[in-house]
Amino acid sequence: MFFLRAILACLLIAGWSILPAQALPVDACHSNAAVFQIESRIQQVVAASRWLELQTAGLELTHLCPNSDFGYHWLGVAYLREGRTFAAARTLEQSLQHRDDAGAHLLLAEAYFKLGQKKFFWEEIEAAQRLLPEEAGVYYLAGLFRYQTEDAFGDAAMWFRQALSKNANHMPARCYLALCLRAQQKNEDAEALLLEGIRKLPTMDSQSVMPLQLLVSLELDLDRPADALEHAKTAARLAPKVAKVQLGLGKAALAMHDLPTARAALLATTALEPDVPESFYLLSRVYAAQGDQRSAEQALASFKQLREQYHGAN
Repeated sequence: MFFLRAILACLLIAGWSILPAQALPVDACHSNAAVFQIESRIQQVVAASRWLELQTAGLELTHLCPNSDFGYHWLGVAYLREGRTFAAARTLEQSLQHRDDAGAHLLLAEAYFKLGQKKFFWEEIEAAQRLLPEEAGVYYLAGLFRYQTEDAFGDAAMWFRQALSKNANHMPARCYLALCLRAQQKNEDAEALLLEGIRKLPTMDSQSVMPLQLLVSLELDLDRPADALEHAKTAARLAPKVAKVQLGLGKAALAMHDLPTARAALLATTALEPDVPESFYLLSRVYAAQGDQRSAEQALASFKQLREQYHGAN
């Protein structure tokens, strides 16, 4: 279960643009040299996900250009990414008071999603869809809401398909559509969808990791461990420092009785995230299969201890 939860956590990343949807007005404020420098800095800090610096830049812009939406927009983005969801909602509402913008509506919908405000969420989705009907992120976020809050896999799949009709390379939408198909016991369809997405990518890069992880899980369920191991090795080559990727490799290698690979991957998992019970349980099985009973007992003891801590915390 950790493996699938970790994939879902990875997928819960904004799959839409956080830039204002409309061009900025050319006025005295935006022709100011100081404002131009801040806007240039914003591009750098957003690319590096440095949200505290973005917050500072946004505050500076709201002081320099109090009648523009731009500073409030970026300040809202910073608050949202920092987990300050109430502050983000208030600030994005201020941005929309200055200009009706699809990007701000979509970000505000994300904030309401996190706050559990269903009515307000759908109002913002409708506003974003009205202003920017071809933006795949609108349909992706709507599908995500149906999937995560209502377990409405059929309705969610419909939204994800609409997102892919707008942008066939929207990998988060493709991955969540595969999860919907899996929930509907359509594993072969889910696998074909993910393979198609990987084939569409110009190169095997970081975008490939999400669908590869899901493929590993699917192919293990379909009792095709050789395919799972091949995809797990590719994912591990692309993202060797990600615990959930190493865990998937360990599970696939163990299913193929490739004990050295399984052992190395599971040890890497425990080093990257030492509080995952499943990795220690699987590692105990590897040690036992290799005849290392002492190490197997130690790994099993770690598994039991972590499991007790986990259940105690819940």
